[in-house]
Amino acid sequence: ILVLDHHETTDSDYAVVINNQISSMVENKNASGSIVTHQFLRALDHKFSVKYASQFTDLAMCGCVGDVMSLNHYHNRTYFYYGSRFIKNNFLHTLFDKFVKEITPHNISFMLIPKINSVIRSTDYDLKVKMFQAFIGEADCEEIANKCRKCHDKQRENVKEMSNILYNIIDIDDKVIVAECNDMIPSYSGLIAGRISGDLNKPCVIVKKSKEGYIGSMRSPTPIRETFIESDSVQWCRGHDVSAGILINNLDRFKQYCGQLELTTDNINEVTYSFSHVNKIPDYLFGYFEEYEELWGEGIPKPRFHINNISIRSSDVQILGKNKTTLKFKFCDVDFLIFFATNEVKNDFFIDFDKELRLNIIGSLGLNRWRDSIFPQVIIEKYEVREKNDIDWDVLF
Repeated sequence: ILVLDHHETTDSDYAVVINNQISSMVENKNASGSIVTHQFLRALDHKFSVKYASQFTDLAMCGCVGDVMSLNHYHNRTYFYYGSRFIKNNFLHTLFDKFVKEITPHNISFMLIPKINSVIRSTDYDLKVKMFQAFIGEADCEEIANKCRKCHDKQRENVKEMSNILYNIIDIDDKVIVAECNDMIPSYSGLIAGRISGDLNKPCVIVKKSKEGYIGSMRSPTPIRETFIESDSVQWCRGHDVSAGILINNLDRFKQYCGQLELTTDNINEVTYSFSHVNKIPDYLFGYFEEYEELWGEGIPKPRFHINNISIRSSDVQILGKNKTTLKFKFCDVDFLIFFATNEVKNDFFIDFDKELRLNIIGSLGLNRWRDSIFPQVIIEKYEVREKNDIDWDVLF
């Protein structure tokens, strides 16, 4: 029995464990399970004097990006460089053609990997088999790619629905959000936990009752797995420090344990630079980073900027897009956009009202090209918004 993986583990008396975390001779501890597997294939090539492993570099690369491995390690970066330039798998080629306009780590993470992941997490066993067959050239790539997209759409709706249900029963002021959700698809627990953790910027544990106890997933903005393991209510917590599976034997006692933890709730956002006003941004910075899109990924974040003192009227905020989820407004001849805006975001901007607002935002700088015109733009990632007649403590002090 061969076990090829990259999670922290120990040797086994019952299997050959091939794992980059165990040996001190392996430098790259940030390799994904797919890279560990590919390195094993390379070793087989060397052993038997054949050359098969190069056929699968593209798959190893996608696994590395999809598992959010650090791309500031030269080994992982080399996999991305060659894997993205020589896509040999026909099904993967079809997925790129349909869903990815430009091959960058960001686009792979958000446009391609979720389609594959949704099938793996689904309860549709037949589709799982067909997707595997597509990868090995025994099924129609175009047909399966379309089914992957539908599966992902269905998954997103389910996760959104389950998250909204949980928001009605959780206390968002808890240090750690711990919730039981017996109606969810078990493999969606990590997605639901990730959504809530991202919204509230705090650890979240979502579990479902089983014969063994309460089993599910945890997600956290900061490393917390070791802290959970120290609880006598936790049978095991396996995976990464911020993303892991968990089995709890006493849910009430675990909630009490989490309530006593000393956790910081400070929302710290790292930015490249802070501007007191949008007019202070040099013109050349808009679009300056576009030629480096291939570089940005885990470990090498795209430059983000803090911009203060933005004044707009809520009535000037446009709602765009087929699904009405894009917000856009103009300030000092710069376009500001928010993609995938939820109803909560729209409420924050007082859509359907006419109020004077002040904003403080974090976002990336770019250029919007429309026909023969080019406009500077900011893609908003995080924001603070208040009515202008609120007391401005920054001015007073």
